[in-house]
Amino acid sequence: MNWPRTQELSYSHLMRFIADYVAQLPYALYLKGNGSQANSGRYSMLTAQPYMRFEGQQGQVEVTHPNGDTSYHSSCPFELLKQYMPEPTHCDLPMTGGLMGYWAYELGSVLEPSVPRRVDDLQLPDMQLGLYDWVILIDEQEKTAQLIQQGLHPNAEQVWQRNCETFTRDTLHCESKNFEFMGELQSNMSFAQYQRAFKQVKHHLQQGDCYQVNLAQRFSAAFKGSYWGLFCEMNRINPAPFSAFMRLPNSAIISCSPERFLSYKNGIVETKPIKGTLPRECDPIELINSEKDRAENLMIVDLMRNDIGKVCKPGSVQVPKLFEIESYTSVHHLVSTVTGELLDDLSAIDLLKACFPGGSITGAPKISAMQKIANLEPNARHTYCGSIGYIDYAGNMDTSIAIRTGVATRNNFYVWAGGGIVNDSICEAEYQECFDKIKPFMQIIEQAYSV
Repeated sequence: MNWPRTQELSYSHLMRFIADYVAQLPYALYLKGNGSQANSGRYSMLTAQPYMRFEGQQGQVEVTHPNGDTSYHSSCPFELLKQYMPEPTHCDLPMTGGLMGYWAYELGSVLEPSVPRRVDDLQLPDMQLGLYDWVILIDEQEKTAQLIQQGLHPNAEQVWQRNCETFTRDTLHCESKNFEFMGELQSNMSFAQYQRAFKQVKHHLQQGDCYQVNLAQRFSAAFKGSYWGLFCEMNRINPAPFSAFMRLPNSAIISCSPERFLSYKNGIVETKPIKGTLPRECDPIELINSEKDRAENLMIVDLMRNDIGKVCKPGSVQVPKLFEIESYTSVHHLVSTVTGELLDDLSAIDLLKACFPGGSITGAPKISAMQKIANLEPNARHTYCGSIGYIDYAGNMDTSIAIRTGVATRNNFYVWAGGGIVNDSICEAEYQECFDKIKPFMQIIEQAYSV
């Protein structure tokens, strides 16, 4: 048989057993759409056991090769990835697996050394990516699923036979999905501390150092139990077009992000920055009518036009949608769309490098805002405000901005929330916006803690 290969799977069987089984495998990754056509939410991908891994930490990347050997590299992480990406191959499927995982916010300090690093108390990698040979592609609208394998794994035939046999069994052994919280969420900043940081941001704005700075808090609660169970419950009450779960050796990434960072397909680049948030119970017309929110959004649109303009064909960068409302379980967002045509000699990795991290979670100008963030926030952001997604074997890419994103460890759960501060921002409102954004996480924790 030739490669790549496909095998139809039972959608109902996938939902009952296969997803739970795959999620417990090493480096399992689930990119979960919400079933909508918008933002590529129609499709989901489920995979595990990459045949190569790339783990970045403070400027050095550890590469685990297919034979199990490791090598260490101090070159630019993005340039290193380009060396190992297979040559793009044409594929008619919407997604084919490939390079998948996360790029943490702290990679910004590698690209721009003038940005200091924050305290890394969680000791998570700056980058955790794998080349995945097989993937289960799920059409959430048609309720279909298929196993796809490229044949790049050194033992591709054995992997294919094993997966086909495993995923057609009547039942599969899966770990418990029970989890427990032993306390309420606590912020790493009291209101007084947040207020002091807010005043410092205002000072920088008035001095003309920045036009906007995104200031975030980190919340944590004592946790134990199933990472996957927590993700499933989170996704149930707060479905999002860029939900993601990634299992790491001693922790897991749990994301319910509504925001696309960058997509690239057939030469076309798209980014959809979010700036402007209201609780769901409010009338979204308030966002449309808010001069402050529109100004915030426009600043980031200009920043993203500049970022993608570095790698796009001259004159191709456009803003087809400005100030649109997108509504989710707990909030309304103000969203714009920026597009362009990538230069012919560049790849998706070049695009990601030129724009990382996303401007919607830094502020503007980007480097100056990142410097202020590093000096004001007590802890590293890690995956939060980084990016989660894939670059497939056809060379296409789709990535999220990792907002509404947490990290579960054996003892604690951490989640972040922040907002863009501009000259007319009000401290109490910005502080409350952080809680509005993590409301679904708070709901789960309060229910689990009160039982």
